[in-house]
Amino acid sequence: MLSYSLSITNCKFIENTGGSKGSTLYLYGTDLDIGNSQFTKNTADLGGAIYVETTKLFGSIRFTDSTFNDNSAKNGGAMWINTVTPYIKNIICENNLAAYAGGCIYSQLTVNGEIIVGNNALCYGNNVATPLQTVEVQFERNTENGNELEIYPGESFKMNVLVKDLYNQTASSLMEPNMLIIRPTNIEDGTVSQNNLFDNRTILVSLQIFPSQISKEFSLSIIVTPDIEKIVKVKILPCPNSYILNKLDNGYICEYSPIAIILTSAILGFISLLIIFGAVLYAGIFITRKLLKLRKQERAEKEIERKFTDNEFIFESEFTPLISSNSINSGIDSSNTKEILNSQKKRQQYIIPISEINILKRVGEGAMGMIYHAKWNRTDVAIKQLKTDSNDEEFENEAMLMSSLRHPCIVSCYGVSLTTNGKYMVVEYMEHGSLEKAIYNSRIGREIMRFETKLKILIDITKGLIYLHSIKPHKIIHRDLKPGNILLDKIMNAKVGDFGLSKIVSNNSATMTSNVGTLLYMAPELLSDNHKGKSTKVDVYSFGVIMWELLYEILPFSNEIDNSTTVFQILMRVAKGHRPELLHAKSFSEKQIDEWIEHNFTKKHIENLGKSEIIGFLESYVQIMERCWAQDSSQRPEFIEIIDLLEELQSQCQKIDDLPRLIPLQSLHNFNNYQNSNSDTGTLH
Repeated sequence: MLSYSLSITNCKFIENTGGSKGSTLYLYGTDLDIGNSQFTKNTADLGGAIYVETTKLFGSIRFTDSTFNDNSAKNGGAMWINTVTPYIKNIICENNLAAYAGGCIYSQLTVNGEIIVGNNALCYGNNVATPLQTVEVQFERNTENGNELEIYPGESFKMNVLVKDLYNQTASSLMEPNMLIIRPTNIEDGTVSQNNLFDNRTILVSLQIFPSQISKEFSLSIIVTPDIEKIVKVKILPCPNSYILNKLDNGYICEYSPIAIILTSAILGFISLLIIFGAVLYAGIFITRKLLKLRKQERAEKEIERKFTDNEFIFESEFTPLISSNSINSGIDSSNTKEILNSQKKRQQYIIPISEINILKRVGEGAMGMIYHAKWNRTDVAIKQLKTDSNDEEFENEAMLMSSLRHPCIVSCYGVSLTTNGKYMVVEYMEHGSLEKAIYNSRIGREIMRFETKLKILIDITKGLIYLHSIKPHKIIHRDLKPGNILLDKIMNAKVGDFGLSKIVSNNSATMTSNVGTLLYMAPELLSDNHKGKSTKVDVYSFGVIMWELLYEILPFSNEIDNSTTVFQILMRVAKGHRPELLHAKSFSEKQIDEWIEHNFTKKHIENLGKSEIIGFLESYVQIMERCWAQDSSQRPEFIEIIDLLEELQSQCQKIDDLPRLIPLQSLHNFNNYQNSNSDTGTLH
């Protein structure tokens, strides 16, 4: 729309989709006045509802007595404004979402008028944002001369790049990773090796400088855009001891050289008295350091054991049997529960000497470090090693939390091992690995999981979550429930593990919005800054997505993510009620239905139940799944209701007793072709 002035009053714009710019209004003119109007659930790339690009620097843009709710865009969830400063009064702008910046407004200049709150942007400016304007740098170590960096040739170092807008808001990432360019100010001065390490919190860069001349001063240009640049002075230092200077094609580098050590030792060898004195002094320092290290390790062991002991009392007060159902706590005498746990605590030894552990092989890598299969007192265990750059407090919190939990469907923690160089958590070893791995093996035909096995796994997960959610007085919310955090033993019993993001909350807690887990399993309400409600329901939503993944044996939304559709766009759709696609029986050919049934049921089971009854099972399964991922968290069932529904479905399936749990199969080409196809549909229903 081309116009010199435009006035809009008493209008409603709802659920419009506008492509690249402004789904309801794309204005290229001078003046705009909007009053008493409503803009709801509109979507575009720039300015979910309105895109304004003026031709005059002193044009007038006014918004009064209007509401903007649930709009979304890449920049400017509700509005994108260029050139002029907009004026706002009596505006309600809430629950709008920007995939990059400006949850409510993205403006070239700052906004005049009222403060806007209650929106969300995934990179910066939850409410209002401007284009990025300035760049600052922070080095991993303090510099001695202001902003001048002192390094030797080829030395690796890291720095944080802080890019800010007019509101001094720092972006957690750039629109494109290759936007950030770091190079010598003078191209003849040498070369720079750059590695961007975006981690969703800050822009971290790893660098090496290879100067062409050693005696010359060096400066770095840090370029975000042609208009945003920072110059950093660099002082080139001589090579440190045991290093020698070498010339490479791209510049000079200091390389480690044993020859330098030999020469140094030879020189010292001429002074015999100093050698003897130095040896005695070194021995004394070495022994002292060893004793200090041992004392430090002993203090660390006592401190962490104290933390473990203190942590035990989190769940002691008002301790009652968590679940009375025989299917969940079978064989437990509720009257003796507290007495049994107290006696276990007296015997529990949380610190395990590293010498008692025999590491057999590496089996994977978790969020905080490497994972190994090991033997401890002839028992198979898994060892989680803390990464050197990981959060010690998060590691200790997970270990203390897991050590306090005792349930057949929760991975057990036996204790921790401490050395002067690291920390290790010793947990129960699960032979079949993660559910994520089992789903992949079933999909490619290596080890097929039958439908009854999938139900058993879901019931085990449900039991574990009932236990966590029922603990008094402080229930536990897992918050990162996904197939990668569900582990399977050698007979395919499932247990919930990886409590790195778990949170202990009181039973009357109403808000939980930080440190959420994997995005595609995340409940839609967690995308909102003002989420309120029963926080246990976020685990129920994740459980529903796991049910979908078990049914289809493919990653959620994998058929929707491509070059034109990003994860951010999927998240915006999920926030509005979008879910993984369901494949209806009427869109299936008879051949496809038969192939799906043959993959999930044995011939004997098919003959015994019949095709129509199996399809009925699937319809019941999908109904449970859809309730679990309901948009309104209050409509999602609690796990105590979910287990009743799943066990009822399981009892209907168990009409024969010899159904195999896991059946090796070399190939299932037709079914795999269906799973890997780009069909518009996704599940039997």
